[in-house]
Amino acid sequence: MHIVFITPASALRRFPVYRLGSRFYGHPNAITGPLILGGILKKAGHTAEVYEELNGKVPLKKCLEKADVFSLYTMTSTAPRAYELADIIHASSDAKVIIGGIHASALPEEAAAHADHVIVGEGESVILDVVEGRLTDKIIRTSPPEDLDALPLPDYSILKTPCDCANIMTTRGCTCRCSFCTTSRMFAPYRQRSVDSVIEEIRLYKKMGFRT
Repeated sequence: MHIVFITPASALRRFPVYRLGSRFYGHPNAITGPLILGGILKKAGHTAEVYEELNGKVPLKKCLEKADVFSLYTMTSTAPRAYELADIIHASSDAKVIIGGIHASALPEEAAAHADHVIVGEGESVILDVVEGRLTDKIIRTSPPEDLDALPLPDYSILKTPCDCANIMTTRGCTCRCSFCTTSRMFAPYRQRSVDSVIEEIRLYKKMGFRT
């Protein structure tokens, strides 16, 4: 199967001048979640592509022609764009739409109005079963991985939009559970990676040519 991951961006941030400005004042990067999930699917024999709308245009027409599954990541600021994309995908193809991320984890019923499946929480333990059809619930609540060292590292080979900065997540969750904070809704409980695991990831990115 062919799976396309998209991290949406608002209309302003998709504007070419905005993207150009961000190249001068920052470093294009990618969130690690889709790169990890796509890597899991790739290892299982599927093909995956990851796009960050903030950093480049998504060739949606081409994606619609070949994708079996779309996976859309939501933050609150980007949820309207994710829902717009989901509706376009359903209207234009038979591809399945999965929605996840912080906003969908907080408001899964809202996201479910636009998706075939909503993944609440961290998706590593369920993504393969959802894509391959073994999990069919509309809203799928996950169990967080206990050992972060056992998770695969982000696979930058499947990223199709510009990136010159590698993000490294050393922990997940927080020792506090503040009611206003998205971290405790998306990532709980607090877990740490080992120092050796983090150093291994840094060395890998240096070999890949990352300097930021």
